[in-house]
Amino acid sequence: MQKKHRNKILEEAEKIYSELYNTQFNNYQIYNSLFQFQLKLKKYAEAKKIVEHQIQISNNKVNLYGDLGSVYFLMGDEKLAAQTWNDALKLEPENPFAFRTI
Repeated sequence: MQKKHRNKILEEAEKIYSELYNTQFNNYQIYNSLFQFQLKLKKYAEAKKIVEHQIQISNNKVNLYGDLGSVYFLMGDEKLAAQTWNDALKLEPENPFAFRTI
C-alpha cells in the first residue's frame, strides 16, 4: 500500500515538473528534478529524451552524458552506457569532477 501511495506522489510530482520543464527547459534544477523522478518511476525512454534535449542546448555536457549513460545502464544496455561514460570523460579529461560525475 505504501509503495502504491509513493508512486502516486512521484507521478504527480513528475507531471508538475514535466509541465515546468516544457516552459523552463533551460533551468537545470527543473531538468534534474524531472530526470530523477523519471528514473524513480522507471520512465527511461522519457528520461533519455530530456537528456538528449539538454545535450543539444546546454554546455554542461559531462554531467549530461553521465546522465545519458545512467539511462542506458538502467535500460540494460551496459555496453552503450560504458561507451557514453567514456565519451563524457573524453570531453573534459583534465576535469577532476568529471570522474566523480561518471
